[in-house]
Amino acid sequence: MPIKFWIENILIIEFFIFVLETIVILRTKPIYMPVPKLIKILRLIKKKFLIGRE
Repeated sequence: MPIKFWIENILIIEFFIFVLETIVILRTKPIYMPVPKLIKILRLIKKKFLIGRE
């Protein structure tokens, strides 16, 4: 398998770990954030992440 494939997979895994950490931080904080707002934020992060990769 090409090296590029492995690099992309590692980046995707790192991104998902980052998302999970973000969700955990938001849920442990007393500030309650509605789910749609959280999804919007995660989509923005994902867009920035994907743009950063290119």
